[in-house]
Amino acid sequence: MFSARFSIMTILHLDHSLKFIDLRNQYPGLFPLWILLELFFGMGELPLFWGLLLIVALGVGLYLVYDHKRAHFENEHAHFTLSAFREYAFPTQVFSSLDTRSDLFMMMMNGVILKLPFLAALYATTQVGPWITEQLKTFLGTYRTTNVDSTWLVRGGYLLAAYLVNDFAQYWSHRLGHRIPWLWALHRVHHSSSELSFLTAFREHPVFLFGQAWVMALSLSLLQGLTEYFAPGASSALDLFAGTLFSYVILRANFFFGHFSRPLSYGWLDYWVISPSVHRVHHSADPAHHHFNYGSRTTLWDWMFVTLHVPSREELEQIKIGPGENVDQGLDSHPKAQRYRSHPLYTLYWEPTLLSIKSLIKG
Repeated sequence: MFSARFSIMTILHLDHSLKFIDLRNQYPGLFPLWILLELFFGMGELPLFWGLLLIVALGVGLYLVYDHKRAHFENEHAHFTLSAFREYAFPTQVFSSLDTRSDLFMMMMNGVILKLPFLAALYATTQVGPWITEQLKTFLGTYRTTNVDSTWLVRGGYLLAAYLVNDFAQYWSHRLGHRIPWLWALHRVHHSSSELSFLTAFREHPVFLFGQAWVMALSLSLLQGLTEYFAPGASSALDLFAGTLFSYVILRANFFFGHFSRPLSYGWLDYWVISPSVHRVHHSADPAHHHFNYGSRTTLWDWMFVTLHVPSREELEQIKIGPGENVDQGLDSHPKAQRYRSHPLYTLYWEPTLLSIKSLIKG
C-alpha cells in the first residue's frame, strides 16, 4: 500500500510547493514528533513491521484473555499459557511454510524497489491540490473571499472526509484489480498464498502497490484542492499531513491484522469494519465467496455496492485459503496459472509483469 515515510518527508521538506504553511515554524512544539516519525518510517518497512507485529500480539493476547473460556479454545488448551498464545497467534504450520518465506522476501524486496518511485509519485501529487484550486478559480471564479475559521470541529470534519474519500478510492482500486485482466495479473500475486498470516499483507506486486500509492495520494490531493476552493482556510498542510498519516496507519494496521491466521470476528462490528473473518472470505478458494469484501478499512462501500458478505461461524470453519480464480474475468485459463503457488523471484515478480503486459496488449 501507500508508504507514509515519503508522505512525511514530502510534506516536511517540500511544503513550499504546497503553497501552504511551513509546519516546522508554525508548530515548533511538534517538531521532535516529526523527527521521530520520519526516522520511524524513513528506515523502511522493518520498523513498521515490528510495530504492527506488537499490535497484533497485544490484540491477540487481549482477545484470548477475554475468550479463552469459550469451548473451542478450552478444547485445544485447558489453560491459558504463553505457549498456547504463541501457537494461536503464530501457528507453526503457517509460519514454517514456504508462503511465509515468500512473504518476508517480498517485504524486503518491495521496500527497496519502491523507495524512489514512491518519492517521485508523491512529489508530483503535492502539486495536484493547489493546481485544482487554481483551475477552479480560473474557470469558475473565486467562490469565497474570506477564510473559514479553522476550528477543531472543521478540521476534524476534514480528516473524517479524507478518511472516507481515501477508503472509497481504495475500495474501487482493489475491486478493479479483480475485474480488469491486466491488473489482476499483478494483484493475483497477493492471492497466491495457500495460508493467511499478517505477513500476507506484504505479498503484493510492486507495480500494483505503486498504482495504489497514486490512488491514495491523488484522492487526498483532490479533496485538498476542492476544500481550499470552497472553504479556504478549512485545511492546511498540517491537515494534509495528518490525513495522509492517519489514513495510512489505519489502512496498514487493519490490512496487517485483517490477514491474521485465525478467523477472528469482531461480532456485530463485522458489519462496520473489515475484520480477519470478513477479509478471510475475500481470500477463499471457494467460487461461492468470490467478488466479496473488497474494503480495506470499513465495510461501508461493500455494503453500498452490494459486495459485503459477513460469514457465519459455521461458514468460516469451511473456508479454505488458496489461489482460487478469485476474478471476474482474466487469465484463468492461462497454462502457467498454477505456477503462482511457487515462490521464486520469477513467479512473484517477472512472470506476473509479463502476463499483465500481454493482457494489456490484447485488450
